[in-house]
Amino acid sequence: MRKRLLPAGAALLALAGALWACGAQPAATVSATPSETPLPTGTPLPTPTPTPSAADHFARGEAAFFNGDWDAALASFATASSGESEVAARAQLQSAAVLFEAGRLDEARSALDFFLVAHPEGPDAARAYLLRARLRRAQADPFGAVDDYDAYLAMGPGVIDAYVHEWAGDVLWNAGQAGPAAA
Repeated sequence: MRKRLLPAGAALLALAGALWACGAQPAATVSATPSETPLPTGTPLPTPTPTPSAADHFARGEAAFFNGDWDAALASFATASSGESEVAARAQLQSAAVLFEAGRLDEARSALDFFLVAHPEGPDAARAYLLRARLRRAQADPFGAVDDYDAYLAMGPGVIDAYVHEWAGDVLWNAGQAGPAAA
């Protein structure tokens, strides 16, 4: 038998028809010119994010303290207290409050003593005296607690002064000092 040869144009047309039926495009229509090829791009730079301020760290510390996450609160307050601002002073005081609530009384006492040496006046100092009085009461140091209650009262009149007098009287009464407690 004799084989029949197709002309070259007919073979190419048959191949293009088969490719089109499969969904592919013939190679002749796909060729790209160098001007149509997209240029390679570099890796995009990340968007810079601002460094959180001491106030942001303080707010995170407050939230962690409220939620009872002592370690996260201490870490946030430590970061916030690294500066010289009012926020840094408050963060130092809040660190002492966290230590007190966590039951780490000796560390809290050291932190409060340090705070009161560094910041002897102002509303934060009054809070520090009140907190240290509570701490001394918890450590069975009644006379130290009374001294701190008196220091708090000397800082200026406040809304809770009547309670502070009562707390100081309770401390003295429990220490067996009925006369000074009554006064």
